[in-house]
Amino acid sequence: MEKGSKDSNDGYATVVGGAFVGIVVVVSMVPEPVWIALGIVAAFAALIGASYWAMSEYEKALAAAQDRANTQQAAQVATAKQQREEDARKAKQRRIETLGAKNAALVVSAGAAVKQVVASEAARAGNMSDEFA
Repeated sequence: MEKGSKDSNDGYATVVGGAFVGIVVVVSMVPEPVWIALGIVAAFAALIGASYWAMSEYEKALAAAQDRANTQQAAQVATAKQQREEDARKAKQRRIETLGAKNAALVVSAGAAVKQVVASEAARAGNMSDEFA
């Protein structure tokens, strides 16, 4: 029984060995200029592949940098908005402390009225004096 199993393994080894020898014979029959041309084509393909990979990585890095810049800009805008709101709140509190609540409300109302006049059609047309602008 051992001999039968050894024979089947030898048959497989013979097929694999024969295929290897056949490949070596076919490869050795290829002329040298063909191998040189294949080498040049392979080098050119490797160069194109490396260039494509490098460009892909560069574009990924560029996109990541743009995302970081957008995030940082959004954070700066949010911080500036919070600062403006805090400054407006402090200014309102100072007006109330300085003028009193009733007079501070009148100042705010007068400021809103001035803004409305400045934004009016007459002001845009230049029919009003420059005192309001």
